[in-house]
Amino acid sequence: MKSLKEFSAEKGLLKPLYVFVPRAAEAFNDTFKKIEEAGLSVVRRSESFSDDLKPKTSIDWNNIDVLLGDSFGEMYFYLKLCDHVVAGGGFWHTGAHNIIEQLQLHKPVTVGPEIWTIKFPALQAEEAGLLKVVKDPAELQSNLSLFLENNIMRKKDPLLVVLDHIQDPQNLGSILRSSLGASVDAVIIPKDRACHLTSTVRKVSKAASEIIPVIVVSNLRNTIKMLKNYSVEIYACSGEANKNYFDVDFKGPKALIFGSEEKGIQKFLANEANGQIKIPIDSRLESLNVSNATSVILFEAKRQRT
Repeated sequence: MKSLKEFSAEKGLLKPLYVFVPRAAEAFNDTFKKIEEAGLSVVRRSESFSDDLKPKTSIDWNNIDVLLGDSFGEMYFYLKLCDHVVAGGGFWHTGAHNIIEQLQLHKPVTVGPEIWTIKFPALQAEEAGLLKVVKDPAELQSNLSLFLENNIMRKKDPLLVVLDHIQDPQNLGSILRSSLGASVDAVIIPKDRACHLTSTVRKVSKAASEIIPVIVVSNLRNTIKMLKNYSVEIYACSGEANKNYFDVDFKGPKALIFGSEEKGIQKFLANEANGQIKIPIDSRLESLNVSNATSVILFEAKRQRT
């Protein structure tokens, strides 16, 4: 998990959340300790979710690497959280663990070579493309790395918002609220020198922060390059641009970069974009508040994409 976390950071990918569910209760504490010793941030299900499986607002999930499943009878809950499942036991002579629940939920599964314990569903699932059998841990890591790299583009024609060091919680909350209203698929923010999901952000966003994915990345430039590799068209929103926002075709996969009022978008990020756009305003006004500018452009994008 640590190497995959480092891979994601290096590539500028979405920060993954790993759900680790030990098979036996006596392994809960030892597993928790080993994950911490590996330098990963981890929370227990028993401490981070209520009895009715609602996430506790005190947990900042953007800074969590691993959710440890320390409960029984909740496997469907854990599986529904996941985009990809690694079934245990496949690298041990005792054989791979059951994969029926994963297949019922149509989750892609990866497992080690010891599939003799699940041979009947495994062969059919492999033939159907739902199961990947890997020969060793190195191939497992390679397979998961490829999945992480492709994961951001699971949705067809995504609309993404990239925020370049927005530090005001009021602005971030308003942007999240507008992003949800405009059907944005995710908001991407940098790890450092930026506002994250504070109590003020949650209050201003009117629950949008609990619905729309907020993705924290370590390197915005790498993230933008990766998006371009997947044919996402990038527009930097700047008052110095020559093209008006309403002259842009917002259909198809798009990402819009917005910067702070004080400093705007960093030049090297603007240069990575496919183009720069502006909102024409009265010459007596220097600029719009970033949350207002975001709303104007996003709802034009929604109008075109609806």
